[in-house]
Amino acid sequence: MFQRSLSKAAMLLVCAAVFLASCKEQKADLRFVPGKSANYEMVFDIASGGLNNGRKTDYKQGATLLLQMTEDSGRTNVNATYKRFWANFHTIGDSMKVDTDKPQTWDLKNDAQAMPAIYQAVKDESFSFRINTLGKIEAMPPFTPMLTSITRKVLPAEHADNIKAYSQIYDIASGFFSPGSMKMLLVPVFQEFPGKELKVGDTLGRNYQIEDGLPITIVQVVKVAEITDEAVTLLIGGSGFSSASIESDLKLEQQGRLTVNRKTGVMQLAYIENIVKGKLGDVDLDSRMIINATCKKLP
Repeated sequence: MFQRSLSKAAMLLVCAAVFLASCKEQKADLRFVPGKSANYEMVFDIASGGLNNGRKTDYKQGATLLLQMTEDSGRTNVNATYKRFWANFHTIGDSMKVDTDKPQTWDLKNDAQAMPAIYQAVKDESFSFRINTLGKIEAMPPFTPMLTSITRKVLPAEHADNIKAYSQIYDIASGFFSPGSMKMLLVPVFQEFPGKELKVGDTLGRNYQIEDGLPITIVQVVKVAEITDEAVTLLIGGSGFSSASIESDLKLEQQGRLTVNRKTGVMQLAYIENIVKGKLGDVDLDSRMIINATCKKLP
């Protein structure tokens, strides 16, 4: 009888220990450490639509990027290569559809076909940027090498030495592919970490600027929603306001969700929604952009 009671007591102690262990508060000190010479595949899917001076716009684009990451002086250098790019947009009196996986022949005598020709030529082109251990994109050099290569791909051989034609294509390409436009996509999904332990319910804050097209400063608040052994889930809320000297009165509301690998600090899943309303110069804007992104480590 005594032995049976002792066994029951031991079982209760074991159950209590298991219960207390399961209730132990999870904490995470996130750092951006993707691994030495690690390769990742990042896929973007972007949908944007709304009204531009009362005209309806519908724009979708996506990209698959190979991210080759190497450590350098405690930071990470990233070489990003376009493995696929696609775009599909419609406005009143204009439309375009291009996919580097389904190449087409474009007539450069038609100015409207210069843009899809440039989009198609971005396949296998690369740009670079640098991230510190807290996840901040510290530097993104000019896209000059990539833009030069795209221009040479797009120009017919007979116009290769035509300076005017070269400049026209290069200028158009630089309007689509630039550090500013790329940061607009990457900064929201590369969250910056505080350099200390986080627990569920903690909040973080940061400010950053959209540098391409819309002169907006975004004030972002991030809340830790869940911590598991594998990942940390962050909920995003934010608002933005005009931040340029040009005449503008823009307001932005942002919401989203990020899942970050707990060991590497690399984003796994991202959903970001931006709603922009107001005036940019003489243009009335009422638009909504949704960014979906995934990132996985390659073998």
